[in-house]
Amino acid sequence: MRNPLRPDAETVNQEESLAADYRLAQRCADGQVEAWEELYHEYHDRLLASIRVMLDVQHADASLVEEIAARVWYSLVENDGKLLLKYNPKRGASLMTYIRMLAKDLLRRHYRSERRRQDRERAVMNSRPSSHSQELDHSASTLDEFLGTLSSSERAFYEECLVSSGVANPAGLEYSSANVWQRTHRLYKRMLGFLNREG
Repeated sequence: MRNPLRPDAETVNQEESLAADYRLAQRCADGQVEAWEELYHEYHDRLLASIRVMLDVQHADASLVEEIAARVWYSLVENDGKLLLKYNPKRGASLMTYIRMLAKDLLRRHYRSERRRQDRERAVMNSRPSSHSQELDHSASTLDEFLGTLSSSERAFYEECLVSSGVANPAGLEYSSANVWQRTHRLYKRMLGFLNREG
C-alpha cells in the first residue's frame, strides 16, 4: 500500500519539470543567451501549433500564426524579460501553458484591433454615399442654372454635339469640325465665367 504522505512518481516528475521551467525562465531573465536559445528551440514549434489550434487549424492563416508568435517572443524579450519573471510554477502551470496564455491574450487584442479597424472603414464607407450624392445634386443644379443662361442656338448645340452622340442639329444641318471647336470653346469660357461668379 502506498504511503499517502509520500508523493508518487508522477507528482515528483511534474514538480521537477515545473522547477526546470522556472530555472529556464530565470536564466532568460538574467540575460543568458544560451538560455534564450534553449527556450526558443524548445517552445517555438509548440507555440506555432498552439496558435494554429486557437485559430482553428483548417482556417489558420500562416502569416497571422507567425505574426502572433513573433509578438509573443517580443513580449517575452522586451523589458529585460519582465514577463518571464512573472512566471510562477507554484500555480501548477508549465512554462508552455504560460506562453500559450500570452499568445491567447495577444490574439484577443489582435481581433479587437481588427474589429475597430473594420468598424472605422465601414463608417467611412457609409458616410461617402451621402456626401457624394449631395455633391452630385449640387453639380446637377449648377449645370441646370448654367444651361438656363444659354441662347436657343447654344442650347441646341450643347444638346446635339456635347451631350448626344450625334453631330447634327434639329434642322438636320451638320456642324463643321472648326465650328464645333469654336462653339465648344465659347461655351467652355462661358461656363468658367459662370462658375467663377458662383464661387
